[in-house]
Amino acid sequence: MKNLLYTLCLVGMLAACSPPDYGTLLHFNNGELYYTSQITESEAVRLGNFLVDDGFFYGGKVTVQIDKEDNTYLFRMVTVEGTENDPTYLEEAAASTRVLSAEVFNGAPVDFHICDDRLQTRKVVPYIAGP
Repeated sequence: MKNLLYTLCLVGMLAACSPPDYGTLLHFNNGELYYTSQITESEAVRLGNFLVDDGFFYGGKVTVQIDKEDNTYLFRMVTVEGTENDPTYLEEAAASTRVLSAEVFNGAPVDFHICDDRLQTRKVVPYIAGP
């Protein structure tokens, strides 16, 4: 019985220490792009290349994830705490949803998730079609 409890304790500790599954990782110019099973590799590569060309993946460490729910893409980005309350940042995030929709995802809606360092959503900036 003692060995069983010891084994259960070790397994529990290992599970607690294992990193969350963010999806498949691709690197672009030192940026990290995770994509889930809802996204094809070609969609992820198209997004990564766009982010490099746009200067978003500029050589510094940036972490994003792309996911999809129904017909809406979910663009998650690790940000500094507080950006979810910055009106200028929120306007830029809203503009980014339209650009990503038009330039990368063939007009499909894209919601922008402002996330902590574990890709947990702090705030969602929903896609709103516009100019």
